[in-house]
Amino acid sequence: SILKDIGQDSVKTKEDKYMMGEAGREKMTWWQGQIDAYQQQESWVWRPEYTVHTMWWPFLGMGCVMFVLGLGMMSVQGKYNEIVWDYTDCNCTDTGDKAMDYLEKHGVKSCKCKLEVNITEENDQAKWDRDILIYYGLENFHQNHRQYADSRDDKQLNGGRWTNGKPDIPDFDCEAPNDIDNKTEKPIVPCGAIANSFFNDKVEMFFKNSDCDWQNITLLRTGIAMPFDKKRFKNPVDDPKTLEGTVARPRNWTTGLWDLDNGLENED
Repeated sequence: SILKDIGQDSVKTKEDKYMMGEAGREKMTWWQGQIDAYQQQESWVWRPEYTVHTMWWPFLGMGCVMFVLGLGMMSVQGKYNEIVWDYTDCNCTDTGDKAMDYLEKHGVKSCKCKLEVNITEENDQAKWDRDILIYYGLENFHQNHRQYADSRDDKQLNGGRWTNGKPDIPDFDCEAPNDIDNKTEKPIVPCGAIANSFFNDKVEMFFKNSDCDWQNITLLRTGIAMPFDKKRFKNPVDDPKTLEGTVARPRNWTTGLWDLDNGLENED
């Protein structure tokens, strides 16, 4: 009977507290009631309903937008001739070996591959009378990996990390072995995994003139980068060629920073 009385008293206590809480809410202003409901996790929350009746119009609207954008891209793309060349398994012109096998065997030595294209066959001749754009693509290259994307020193790329004419130690984001050269113990400029994976293939174009001689086509190597990208890079010195002997080049580079046109401000 004692336990029964205690249980009844606890129920009455809860009922009294509930009645007092309701009475207190009646005296609250509208804003106080909203705060109290939020604190008690009783506020109204919008819950989306993913049904056919509620979601057909967003999908239809997005489809129409993508359709219009696709038509615009097709109209722009249709003004150019497109030639795709995968030279991964091409043969070196000097030795006849496959490029991948030759580079794995000889290391830093270069391999030249060529492709002859007849622009008068299966192409619109009128579309060649305009700018020729060259792009390169890589497969199985996961450059969106967080650790790879963070492996750089933005201050160094913008001309910093330089004191009294000498380079400073790169930021900790440039982890070893892409921060300091083990042989010379000089800071690597530019440091990091991104700079170490520098695309160093050289692309040249020739055309056969009226005398059936191959004539070199001059490629534009400046004015091809976006302005907001160019602002991120700046040389630490006025003449990048003076960096030779002062800084070390990344491990996988075949040339040094001082050999590039405009150094860190190089666009191609």
